[in-house]
Amino acid sequence: MQRHGENAIKVARMLEEHPMVATVYYPGLDSHPDRYLADQVFSSGKDVDSEDDEWKQSYGGMISFITVGEGEEALRRARN
Repeated sequence: MQRHGENAIKVARMLEEHPMVATVYYPGLDSHPDRYLADQVFSSGKDVDSEDDEWKQSYGGMISFITVGEGEEALRRARN
């Protein structure tokens, strides 16, 4: 499960930079509105980019995002 969380933060950061993604929701991102709360709830360790590899923070593997565009255009992108 630790690796699951490590991979999720990497994917979430990549999605934040993608031009076809409008918003990413992942509690481990600094941009998440409840990041401070997530740090308290997910108390498994430190951030993945920490110098100390002994125990890294994991926020789980659930990521959601909103694509750029509306309605049918967004649905078409999701299907492709």
